[in-house]
Amino acid sequence: RGPNTDLFRFTTKDLYFSESGRTHPWMTKKVLKLFNQMRKIEPCWIRLRSKGIPPNTIGSGQGYSAIYCRTSEFKEKLKNVPLDELLPDPDLPLVELKGPEDNLLPLPTAYLNSRAYNTTVSTLRNHFELLRESNVAFPAERKVHPIDYRYVRKFRDDLEHGGRFYAPFVNYPKEQRKAIHFNGVLAASIDLSQLHPTLILRLTQGVDKEPGGLLQEPLPDAYEMPDYWFLPRAVHKRLVNTLINAKSEESAVRSLMTARWWVTEDNEYVCKTYKGAQKRRGIEVFPESPKAEAEKYVALFKMRHPAFADAVCFPTQ
Repeated sequence: RGPNTDLFRFTTKDLYFSESGRTHPWMTKKVLKLFNQMRKIEPCWIRLRSKGIPPNTIGSGQGYSAIYCRTSEFKEKLKNVPLDELLPDPDLPLVELKGPEDNLLPLPTAYLNSRAYNTTVSTLRNHFELLRESNVAFPAERKVHPIDYRYVRKFRDDLEHGGRFYAPFVNYPKEQRKAIHFNGVLAASIDLSQLHPTLILRLTQGVDKEPGGLLQEPLPDAYEMPDYWFLPRAVHKRLVNTLINAKSEESAVRSLMTARWWVTEDNEYVCKTYKGAQKRRGIEVFPESPKAEAEKYVALFKMRHPAFADAVCFPTQ
């Protein structure tokens, strides 16, 4: 192996490991302490390859973390650690609250002392132990890393809405997810696709699928908008559900005008609409003429999905 084939970036600034300011949720002060010990022991396990660059020393104002390299001693030690013995840091949070900028926010004391929090933590710990005992693996006993099936409950902006349960292995490619075994039994994958519009279609039309028209074949997905092929499906999902749930077409247009989208650190597409003077982030969905473009989107949706025309602003029907 060449000298530069095992490099990684890592910061040792205390700020990144504090409860209120850290930007990487898997980094804790214990991680930092362990990392520094690996640099100090002889023979060392970690070597510095390139010092970090403070942001105020270069013209762009963007600094860089130091670059490190694992040594052969580290790799030899690592070979002797079975995957089953690797455990996530027990101090890592099982419930996360993120702000509008994807920054971690401290959980309120009242919530930490609540029955809801204790029930969530207890359930997730028990669930993790259940999966540990279930030999989660791909064919030929290639085991899934325990950190990848450790579920965390994630809230955004507040603790009143959302709170989805997430583990890294749910974002594995589809082919890999379908190949995972539990105690030698192949996992089942159930996906209730486009459930919201399907239920609305049944209420308004009495059918579960869009019927064909005189001039076009029905689109297989309520969130499919071929005129906007360049937008991720997650964006269309947000826009179409906004159309269905809006109180009026005018309010739907106003909401669509504010739509923005981005990719999270979990590699997920997110689209959000805003009210009032809320701080906004991401890429504008309709950047040129928001009102005209939003109105055009509504018209094109009705044209591409005529069966859903009555479903737009459904609560008022």
